[in-house]
Amino acid sequence: MLDPRISTNSDAVLEAEGCNVATSKRKKLSTTEYSLEIRQHPLNARACGFGPKDRRAIDPPPILQLRINDASLTPEKIQKELRDRKYVANCFLYDANGTHDVTLILDEQQQSIQQLSSRTTSAHFYGKYEAGKEGCFFPFPDLSCRHTGSFQLKFTVMKIDLASAKKVPRQPVLAEVYSGSFTVFEANKFPGMQPSTELAKALNEQGCWIPFKKGNGKSKKDGNIAYPGDTN
Repeated sequence: MLDPRISTNSDAVLEAEGCNVATSKRKKLSTTEYSLEIRQHPLNARACGFGPKDRRAIDPPPILQLRINDASLTPEKIQKELRDRKYVANCFLYDANGTHDVTLILDEQQQSIQQLSSRTTSAHFYGKYEAGKEGCFFPFPDLSCRHTGSFQLKFTVMKIDLASAKKVPRQPVLAEVYSGSFTVFEANKFPGMQPSTELAKALNEQGCWIPFKKGNGKSKKDGNIAYPGDTN
């Protein structure tokens, strides 16, 4: 079930792509309203270890889309703003109820452990998706979780303006959204990877790094993920 703070959308096109959508509460900055949509929700993951080569990505890889609403701007100006590369999204791991941040936890020696590993920050990617539409996306293709259990992901988006960073050292969060609950399994219980959606394929073909997956369920290669540089 989705967190009650999330409004859902049953857009037929997204259902055809196998994507669920969660829309964030809009945040207003002057006359501009920002919102985040989760175009691709996490469903499952295999618990990963602590080795640098032990990649066990959350599946499907979350994909966010930034929306801007401003009555004072034309659609062309909104699209121009969405092309701005200053937008950055961040990801945090929460418990299944979405109430406690568990991105960092303490081990038996009271040392901090990063429970959500790999790239927890996503850079802006502007590209085309269904029916030739264009949009601003934030993919998280290689998030990993170290421990089993049920979790949610919280995403935030900011606009990092280095020119004003000295005057405003802490940039405001423009929008945030929680994913639905997903499960992290032990290796022998992991149900396998999902095939790449049409949205993921479309962004991948335009140069966005989202690993292509055939999605054959359980396999020795964990769903046949193709990473950049792989020769197989």
